[in-house]
Amino acid sequence: MVKKNKKKIVIIFLFILGICLVTIGTIYFIKRNNAIKQEQLEQEKIKNTIVSTLTIDVNPSIEINLNKDNLVVLVKGLNEESINLLNNQDFKYQKLEKVFDNLVKLLKDNKYLESDTNTILVNVTSEDKNVESLVKENLEKVTKENNISTEIIILALEETEELKKIAEENNITIGKAYYIEEQLKNQEGLTIEDLKDTSINEIKNKIEDVKTQLEQEKLKKEEEEKTNTNVNNNGGSSSSCTPPSNLKDPSWCSFNVSRPQWCEYYYSEKMNQYTNSQKQLQRLGIGEFGTIGRYATEKQDSRSSYCLAYKDVITTREYRYTILSDSVTGELIEETYEKVPTFVDENIVKQHSLNYFNLQEEDCRMVWVSLSTEAEGGPNWYYRYQVNIDLPDGTIHTVNYNAITGNLVNVFR
Repeated sequence: MVKKNKKKIVIIFLFILGICLVTIGTIYFIKRNNAIKQEQLEQEKIKNTIVSTLTIDVNPSIEINLNKDNLVVLVKGLNEESINLLNNQDFKYQKLEKVFDNLVKLLKDNKYLESDTNTILVNVTSEDKNVESLVKENLEKVTKENNISTEIIILALEETEELKKIAEENNITIGKAYYIEEQLKNQEGLTIEDLKDTSINEIKNKIEDVKTQLEQEKLKKEEEEKTNTNVNNNGGSSSSCTPPSNLKDPSWCSFNVSRPQWCEYYYSEKMNQYTNSQKQLQRLGIGEFGTIGRYATEKQDSRSSYCLAYKDVITTREYRYTILSDSVTGELIEETYEKVPTFVDENIVKQHSLNYFNLQEEDCRMVWVSLSTEAEGGPNWYYRYQVNIDLPDGTIHTVNYNAITGNLVNVFR
């Protein structure tokens, strides 16, 4: 009987001991698991902590955030062009070189890096001074591998109140605000307002164009003053006001440029510019409404009567014609043409516009799409789809797209 009781006590003891060991083990593993999770959360927090910020300006403006290991935490667009360019792509935890490679290819494919030399502006905000050299080395490497000639400008700006104010007022980055301010020093005729929408690559060119124009105006003014002095000294007459007798005389070129302001001359035999444009349309067999854009200008040309030719640029959905014709007879002097690029389907931009405003076509009185082109070439020139949405309350939304890439350009409500 005693033996049985002892055996029973031993079994109960062992059972209790087992429960205690299981409980202790469970508590240990729970605490260990919590510690591991906490450590993982801390590591994730450290991994997502931003220690360096890069703002890149080409014309699309892009921000890149880096962690302490210089891995990318976030890439975001800072304006409409860059938001369309990135299209919600995820670059998280990628190395900077790989991200730069992807971005450069995107910029190249969307025709933002097509010049002989392309300027890329990067502002680096970081306590780690090595980041600046890392950025420059990686950018130089990937642009070289993609056969893109670049001028890479690295800035490390402090965010002053003045710079911040300029950037916010013009909806540009601090880096671009600083760059424009520096370029405009001692430069007349331009303001930051004139350049804020200009690509980094074209800012210097635009400033140089204005500088050249101002210099030419200055020289012209000096020449006019000199001519006026000579006229006054000669009793108010000058041979520079006597036009050539023959309409095809090459000296018309110098007469047009050098005659002083007081010398009024009426080119009596010159054809009306609109009449000439209609003549060119008829010659090409294009109807009045068969174009998506056309404009005409006048330019000096020694092959034309009065040394003045009409330049007509006529664009259809197939070709873009550039025509020089005689200002008096309308006869063809020179003609070139190029095939128009393929446009995206207009239904795509139409649907994108409706989605942008969270609308269905049946909710609108009318939705129509028109295709046109800007008057002149240059950095802001493009083929354009314009989507107009007419709502029942009389409100009209207008959305413009690049007709070749389909990228959103601007929105008017």
